[in-house]
Amino acid sequence: MWWDWSGSYSSGGSYNLYVPAAAPGDTLLYLKDGSVLDVSDYWLEDGRIRYKTVDGVEGSFNVGQLDVPQTVNRNADRGIVFTLRAASVNNETAAPSDTLLYLKDGSVFDVTDFYLAKGRVEYKTVAGEESSFDIETLDLQQTVTQNADRGVAFTLEPAPEASPDAPPDSAAPPPD
Repeated sequence: MWWDWSGSYSSGGSYNLYVPAAAPGDTLLYLKDGSVLDVSDYWLEDGRIRYKTVDGVEGSFNVGQLDVPQTVNRNADRGIVFTLRAASVNNETAAPSDTLLYLKDGSVFDVTDFYLAKGRVEYKTVAGEESSFDIETLDLQQTVTQNADRGVAFTLEPAPEASPDAPPDSAAPPPD
């Protein structure tokens, strides 16, 4: 189902975005133009995200139109993990425990852990180094395709919740 929610204007001068009530298990794909798709299946093929809506309608859009942070975070709020797979996966390859992240500048990071935090992909390399990069620099097509060829599905989740026993953030002001 294609949802084009441009919002409604309220007297307070702000827009209210209405999001469809998706069934549990359905994934919502958020596009940069504010549209939302309620899909039962989706995959990456030839630079396009192809999908099947819950109503059975098939379509596609350019991968650059996907609002990745919104899609990851809004689905996580609903308990849905955003996993983008390639159209065909090489099932003959044993699935390694690491993921390759490809950037648009040609850089490749072999990582053991990664997540999305405030528009940045935070990661830990197999060598134990930690760093991050802006989500817009991720080459999503190359990342999904190359990992699929290795038998790895690309799953992007939001940052883990801070544990209640964790020490306070040193950047936070001290309590009064």
